Amino acid sequence: MAGHFGGNVFKWDYPANTNNPHISRYMMAAGFVFPWETVLDAACCTGYGSKFLSMKAKKVIGLDVDEGCIIAANHDKPANCEFRVADLNSAILPEVDVAISIETIEHLEELPHFIQELKKKVRRAIIISTPLGGTSDAYVNEPPGPATEVNDFGSHGDVQKLFQDDDWHNLTHFAYGYSHFGVYFKGQPQLPLEWKKKGYRI
Repeated sequence: MAGHFGGNVFKWDYPANTNNPHISRYMMAAGFVFPWETVLDAACCTGYGSKFLSMKAKKVIGLDVDEGCIIAANHDKPANCEFRVADLNSAILPEVDVAISIETIEHLEELPHFIQELKKKVRRAIIISTPLGGTSDAYVNEPPGPATEVNDFGSHGDVQKLFQDDDWHNLTHFAYGYSHFGVYFKGQPQLPLEWKKKGYRI
């Protein structure tokens, strides 16, 4: 299994697993997802975050360039998860309500394509985390892999400029460890009729 994470499957009992910070970011991202929504996990690795999100979302679509990771993700996947091999530098993204991409955009060589696809295909919210202050220092302890970080972001503002425009607005952003965590939205969540009939309110 080649790839940035080497195809390592996340296990909750790892005492010092390098993916632990990633799953905590998914936990935060899940708080912005409604149970009737379809979610894109862009750069899903072996799907541990997608499977966590599947407990909250109606459906989760995980994409990753690494075929080995997708094979691992498809093992014992929940019924509402779908995993596909896709290169985010060129992929045509599916239409979803929410897109989540954890520590991804710093690796992309064709970042404008990915951002354009997100803004075009996501109906409500984009949730992004990425390292701040330069990747060369932040990544010294990462597992070896062929990926290289081609985009360095030194501040929250650097990332906001990529996503914020007349249609997309920054809901919140904050520092999490060495990373930027940002939530961008295009519209308010819409409560489906069947959920209204159940007595749910937003």
